[in-house]
Amino acid sequence: MDRRLESLETSLKAYMHEKFNSLKKNLRSVNEFMIDFLSYEGVLRREASELLRREMSRVLSGNPITDVLTEEERIRLKELIEKDELTLEEAD
Repeated sequence: MDRRLESLETSLKAYMHEKFNSLKKNLRSVNEFMIDFLSYEGVLRREASELLRREMSRVLSGNPITDVLTEEERIRLKELIEKDELTLEEAD
């Protein structure tokens, strides 16, 4: 019984890791598009877009030392990403 539970736990961890990495990849892609678009439209200066890219990489690195999101913030971020439309407050 213990072996089956350990196997299930290992499988579940691998699945969650895969899904979280997919979420990070998609989040990075969307953010990079928005940064590029806002830069192209002249809303962001080149320096600001570079700063945003570095900050996005830092936040999405998943490094526990630099990870600034709490578990509740990660869950909320996931909820917002999955929504079709955001209010201005939610986007902020």
